[in-house]
Amino acid sequence: MEELNKELADILEVDSVSDNEILSENDMWDSLARLTLLSFIDKQYSVNLFQPDIANVKTVANIKEVIKSKKKKKNMF
Repeated sequence: MEELNKELADILEVDSVSDNEILSENDMWDSLARLTLLSFIDKQYSVNLFQPDIANVKTVANIKEVIKSKKKKKNMF
């Protein structure tokens, strides 16, 4: 999921992000950034997430966990 880190870096206007990056510590992590990220996740991973799905995430790794969890649930059906 390296593409996710690259996209998040673009969204947050930084050179790079690590999996342990605390998203709330970046001033650019706002509602527009979240919507942009949700759109990217939908296109890149075919996972349809909504604001509440990522409302409580703290790190990039947490976002990846949510994506993996949704993909597993999707593949179960």
